[in-house]
Amino acid sequence: MLDFGMSDRTTAVHDLATAIERNAVQWLQPGFPVREQDVDALLEGYQSVRPLTASESAALPELLPLVHAEFALSEMSYFHGITGSAENTRLAYAYLVDHAEWFTGDAGSHLVDRVRHRAAAVPNHPRVGRPLSDASS
Repeated sequence: MLDFGMSDRTTAVHDLATAIERNAVQWLQPGFPVREQDVDALLEGYQSVRPLTASESAALPELLPLVHAEFALSEMSYFHGITGSAENTRLAYAYLVDHAEWFTGDAGSHLVDRVRHRAAAVPNHPRVGRPLSDASS
C-alpha cells in the first residue's frame, strides 16, 4: 500500500518519486539495475487515477535523487542518534555517496530520463488539478 501525500495532495508527487526510487531501483544488486516495467507500472497506475499536472511532471524526475538522499540521511541520523553505531553510520554515509554518484552515471541518468519521458507522456485529462472527490464529475 502506498500513501501518496499522507492525505495531503500537495506532496503526492514526492511520494510517487519515493515509490519509484524504492521499488524500481535494485539497490542491493550489483550495479543497481532498474526494473523499467515497475517504473512504467507505477506511473501508469498513479496517472490512471490522478494524472500529473505539468509542474508535477517536471518535478518528478528531479525528485528521484533527492528522495534517495533524504532516505540515506534519515538512516545516518538513526544509526548515529538512536543506535549509536558509528560503523552503521559510516555505511549509511557510503551508501549516500555511492548512490548519489549512481544518479549522475548512465544508469541513473537513464532512470531520470525515462521518468521524465513517461511522466510527460500522459495527455491532459479533465481530472488534472481537481480534488479526488470531484474526479467522478
